[in-house]
Amino acid sequence: MRLFAQRLLTDCQMPEESNDLLYHQIISNCKKEHACVKKVGKYIQERFQTALTATEELYLTIHIHRVLGEYNQKKGGTAEI
Repeated sequence: MRLFAQRLLTDCQMPEESNDLLYHQIISNCKKEHACVKKVGKYIQERFQTALTATEELYLTIHIHRVLGEYNQKKGGTAEI
């Protein structure tokens, strides 16, 4: 998250990539995480007047999915967004 914030604040987001297949696979398998990322993106757009690239959305979606997985393993339950 720190690296994401640094990229955002320095206006150096990860560039768009042409790998639509990977993007759509992750998004279809992590719908709740991606919905959360969309809300974050809306906040960033309103607060900083900049849109997240699809690559940044993908990065955040994967990160949230991983964090939730680790949390669920530690707690033995299912955390949801």
